[in-house]
Amino acid sequence: MQSEWQNLMARYAKTVKLTTQFDQQWPSLCINEATDSLLDGQEISWQPIARPANDMEEFSQALGLTLPELLIEFYSAFFAEHLELTIQQGRITLLQAWNEEDFERLQENLIGHALMKRRLKQSPTLFIGLPENDDYLISVLMNTGEVVLEPVGKEPTTILAPSLAHFFQSLCQS
Repeated sequence: MQSEWQNLMARYAKTVKLTTQFDQQWPSLCINEATDSLLDGQEISWQPIARPANDMEEFSQALGLTLPELLIEFYSAFFAEHLELTIQQGRITLLQAWNEEDFERLQENLIGHALMKRRLKQSPTLFIGLPENDDYLISVLMNTGEVVLEPVGKEPTTILAPSLAHFFQSLCQS
């Protein structure tokens, strides 16, 4: 049985034209075309590629946080370009890792975010995406599992969904 995240990724791949701009310095298994004749900036097609399982245990231990399985799956199940979607509040981008280097960078940014929240003595969150307004993040509130709209450097202001599963299900329906 597929998870809510796998269902969303499958639906997205079937309903959206998956293209991005080629960058020969930023390779990925997601690219559907032979890259030897491609020019930087050229539009190319891509597809999400399942990646080897990663339990993110070291990451979780470093932060002293227990990550829900669905959040681990969101971060590590696929190599993919970011997903562009619409919610009631407007356009959003769900962040994905394009390649292994990008996955490492994502983890570093998540650690930086978690440490900032700790330093500010705020509730721990981990971001999953960005709305159009770059003063905010779309995050998972680690204490409750709620998906929230979070002003950068501040406590979350709006609950978008009671859980990550509900959030992904709502995106599948829109």
